Amino acid sequence: MHEKQIEQKLVKYVTDLGGWALKLSSPGTSGLPDRLLLMPGGIAAFVEVKAPGKKPRALQQVQMRRLKQLGFHVFVLDDARQIESILDVVSHAA
Repeated sequence: MHEKQIEQKLVKYVTDLGGWALKLSSPGTSGLPDRLLLMPGGIAAFVEVKAPGKKPRALQQVQMRRLKQLGFHVFVLDDARQIESILDVVSHAA
């Protein structure tokens, strides 16, 4: 499965749960995760979507570490089978 297909499945799952999976674009700030998940109950998490077996680049790892230090949940998703477990963690974050 390609990265785009995994990302589409993530968006569908989040939408089906009543959330919003925003595509992140921040000019001047490189390396941010691909998606910001906004879930019912005021829950926010970040997801970096990768092709199967691929890992985040060094700058992406730095940015993800910064987000984690701020208290956000941050995930790397490279297999559609991970979506349910990610959303389970996010939904129990409240």
